[in-house]
Amino acid sequence: MLAYSAASTDFSDAIPIVDQTIWSLGEVVNGEFTGTPEAEFKIGPTTFTSSNSMNGVVTDSGQVRILFSSSG
Repeated sequence: MLAYSAASTDFSDAIPIVDQTIWSLGEVVNGEFTGTPEAEFKIGPTTFTSSNSMNGVVTDSGQVRILFSSSG
């Protein structure tokens, strides 16, 4: 998937990168769930990988909120 990386928050200097992210969701109980997102990014010849954990909730109104946490 095409993604963009930028050194600032306004994206004026954004560069295109390759993003392959897979979200693996665990069991859902009362609208709460956990999971593991695994990502691989390629910027030119350089590849970066990332593995985190996530905790989320689906509210009664249908909103989805997810907290991503790194292991480091």
